[in-house]
Amino acid sequence: MNYGMLNVQTSLSKTSESIKIYVASSWRNKYYQEVCKKLTDAGFEILDWRKNGFSFASVDPKWESWSFEEYEDAINRNDLTLDAFNHDLDLMKSAEACVLLLPCGNSAHIEAGWFTGKGVPVVAVIADFERADLMLKLCDKITSMKDDLADVIFNVMAERISNKIVEEARR
Repeated sequence: MNYGMLNVQTSLSKTSESIKIYVASSWRNKYYQEVCKKLTDAGFEILDWRKNGFSFASVDPKWESWSFEEYEDAINRNDLTLDAFNHDLDLMKSAEACVLLLPCGNSAHIEAGWFTGKGVPVVAVIADFERADLMLKLCDKITSMKDDLADVIFNVMAERISNKIVEEARR
């Protein structure tokens, strides 16, 4: 078992300073920058979807009053929307972990579900507790802003690597 722990430590020491994190959240989440800074300061690389600067307002200033048909047209045929979607999806594909920063909207929850389905570790961070949510149990860990997020991610990654080593040893 010590050999397995050595492998976990070796694997993490090689990657802990370069683990790519996708922070799924909302433009309106007031904790987004703080969480990204804490993770960057801890040595993680943040794959920041906000850097593309997309907003539906750049497609149409009246986007908030769209009909379903106008939304469907924009989401499926507008070059700005398609480029932004592909940009964010490319970031997601290169992420090694996801932080679901709550509160957030539909897109962030869809992103976290995508990561879960791909087997990528997901840590849910509840910044402002509003109400209990059963399906957050799908995340590897549920935590709050009070916890050291870098340690939480590190421990989740260590557990994933350890479980993989055990699985391989059993084969």
